[in-house]
Amino acid sequence: MVILLLMGLGITLSFEGPQTYVAQRASGFVMKRYGADIQLEKLRYYFPNRVVVTELLIVDPDGDSLIYTQKLDARITSFLQNQLVIQDARLWHPRFFLLKKPGHDELNINEFAALFKPADTLADKRPFNLDIN
Repeated sequence: MVILLLMGLGITLSFEGPQTYVAQRASGFVMKRYGADIQLEKLRYYFPNRVVVTELLIVDPDGDSLIYTQKLDARITSFLQNQLVIQDARLWHPRFFLLKKPGHDELNINEFAALFKPADTLADKRPFNLDIN
């Protein structure tokens, strides 16, 4: 019975609609937990390690656009133990809005990245690491 349930879940998640739904729910979780606003229109996962995201928008902590791309096609080589490694990524019509706003000490991308730092660095011995080769 468990095997049939897992097979059914695997088949369901092989379609774009459920994959997008799960990705949008994960985006909502990231927003609640970290205050980071990441929006996407569609997500498609291709076994074993390719992800295609359509209409990706990352918003900075002040609510302004930070990064936008019409399409992201990435090959992920590892997603274990708080580490995401992207071997290859292609962007279609990307826009990067990197700036240092008046009254801020850091670039907006640094402020966005700081949202993911643990409040107590001693409590988390393995911080999240993103490596793009």
